[in-house]
Amino acid sequence: MSQALTQQDAGTQAVIDQLIAEFTRNLKSLPPEFLASIDDLEDVKSRMRSVLARASVRGYGDLIGPVYDLENTMKLLKVTTRAAISKQVKQHKLLRLTIENGESIFPAFQFAGRAVCEDVQQVLIAFGGADPFAVAQWFNTPLDGTTPLDLLDRGQLARVLAEARSLAPRWQAA
Repeated sequence: MSQALTQQDAGTQAVIDQLIAEFTRNLKSLPPEFLASIDDLEDVKSRMRSVLARASVRGYGDLIGPVYDLENTMKLLKVTTRAAISKQVKQHKLLRLTIENGESIFPAFQFAGRAVCEDVQQVLIAFGGADPFAVAQWFNTPLDGTTPLDLLDRGQLARVLAEARSLAPRWQAA
């Protein structure tokens, strides 16, 4: 096993351990009466899962990274209707992918907290009606050794927008 992989595994485990420790501290600080009053543990577990993106959906994770499903995206963005999500998608302010079974998935890279990143939205608008799968993969594909997401993190929105605008006409969905 390579040293880089071992370091990544150790780093991943450290994050998991930190999250578990913090969650355990928070649970232990709650009054016993409150914990005893929880009558629907499945609902609590479901809500906890909703804040974590799925690592992969049928192989898409390697191409686009973690994703949220529609229900969890609605919870994340604090919207109550599918129409609210569809409106953002139609305005090219939210990237939705529809997979084989008709399920909607939303790449996690586009979110910061409970909102869509403003710079990602600008890029999505620049792509307009381009094929969403191509756009999702593009965000994670190196341009001269650096992904568009990395460039956005470095504040290079203008460079990313220029590239998106040059590709958009060729990637328009049918």
